[in-house]
Amino acid sequence: MRTHLVPNGFDQPTPPADAAPQPPSTNPPSAGGGGGSSRGSVDCRRHKCIALTLDDGPSPQTHLILDELATLKAPATFFVVGRQTAHYAKELRRMVADGHTIGNHSWSHPWFWKLSPSAMRTELDKTDAEIRKLTGVEPHYLRPPYGNVNGAVRKAAKSRGLAIVDWSIDPQDWKDRNTKVVVKRVVAAARPGAIILSHDLYPTTRKAIGPIITQLRAKGYVFVSLDDLLGHTRPGKLYRQR
Repeated sequence: MRTHLVPNGFDQPTPPADAAPQPPSTNPPSAGGGGGSSRGSVDCRRHKCIALTLDDGPSPQTHLILDELATLKAPATFFVVGRQTAHYAKELRRMVADGHTIGNHSWSHPWFWKLSPSAMRTELDKTDAEIRKLTGVEPHYLRPPYGNVNGAVRKAAKSRGLAIVDWSIDPQDWKDRNTKVVVKRVVAAARPGAIILSHDLYPTTRKAIGPIITQLRAKGYVFVSLDDLLGHTRPGKLYRQR
């Protein structure tokens, strides 16, 4: 079991749980697991692909992050908490319109290992249904809260047609709300095929996104959707990187 500290109630930490130009062009970014995109617009066997993901939103920061991503023409994946989506329907629809991916991050952000199988499925179903209602797209990816994956989570995800997407770079932006620190950690840890974890709750993280994208593009990285990074995925299987 990996040790990972994350926001509890999206604010407080919890104990551990189970200069080269960017080649090629990625505008418009793929809608990916948010629904309806074609896969494979970037060949990640030939390019240094990397994916940016943001958890725990939508939030008051989300529209500003979308502005930044639009300016940079970079795709991202938003793993959204279902109970928050109705308050930010405009932002969800913009995610789809701008070509980003929307993933399932549960309805209420519980510890999945504490839930019964039926309660776990309810968390997934309610969130999927709300995303469909607000955007018309079907999520293909699940990120369980706290990265909490076990056999029961895999089974629930598989039954709902969701691949499980974890991460390979964790800048601990929830813990150290320092833009320079977050940027430094992501850039230092970057590897081709990596999946970056971040949270769209904090102004410090929002301010880090531009420098992260700019600095990694200068190193030859291409920001891509999860579809492009992972290719064909299997429901219930766990992915941490390409």
